[in-house]
Amino acid sequence: MAAQFEAFPDPCDNWIVWDLKRDDFAVLGSVPASCLSKEDAIAACALLNRIATGRSRDRTQNIAA
Repeated sequence: MAAQFEAFPDPCDNWIVWDLKRDDFAVLGSVPASCLSKEDAIAACALLNRIATGRSRDRTQNIAA
């Protein structure tokens, strides 16, 4: 499955996270994911893609334990 979100630099040397499905800025809470540092954009993009695909960060963790 292709990623829904992509992080890339904007013309002002900030970073954004783009929602490829909606063809618009990704939204974190109620705030557009724009004017981010590279590190924050990459982290937000990874998190949003994990959420979109329903994958947890660590599948080996037993929540019931």
